[in-house]
Amino acid sequence: MVAGLREWTLDSDTKGFDVREIIDEIVDELTTSDREAVRLLYAYYDCENIIARRAKRERHNQLGNLSAEQITEVLEERNYSLLTPAVAKCVKLYVEADDEERDEEITLDANFERAIFEAYYRDLAESKCSFLKEWGAFDRNLRNIAAAIAAREAGRVVADVIVGDGEIVE
Repeated sequence: MVAGLREWTLDSDTKGFDVREIIDEIVDELTTSDREAVRLLYAYYDCENIIARRAKRERHNQLGNLSAEQITEVLEERNYSLLTPAVAKCVKLYVEADDEERDEEITLDANFERAIFEAYYRDLAESKCSFLKEWGAFDRNLRNIAAAIAAREAGRVVADVIVGDGEIVE
């Protein structure tokens, strides 16, 4: 597969280097199950993009599976089918909790960012792919350690910035 890719040069003078294009080119050559595994891996950036959009920031990370228009579709038109299962459930709860005309009171953790990343790591843990399960645990632990160190240095509460549970979180 790698030998079949176009030749890409990473020097600073190269114009037109598009990471999204490379990912799409690789994904086109994968089996359906491998394509879904890669989609789940890059769903982390979709979570970042959803968080940014809800916070009214214009930033959009191109590494996500979803375009800026699709993120709008998720949040405004409520097309949750574009998301992974646990992330879709989480986003749906928060978006519908924002509704003024909702029938029942929904009480959620005020930290949407933590909730969506917990959902993302739950999707990884429930994956059929053992690599994604192991990667998810490693990535979550590494990000939690980095967040805890940064929180301590800033004098913030560590529990407010870590995601999930387990020995590292404790």
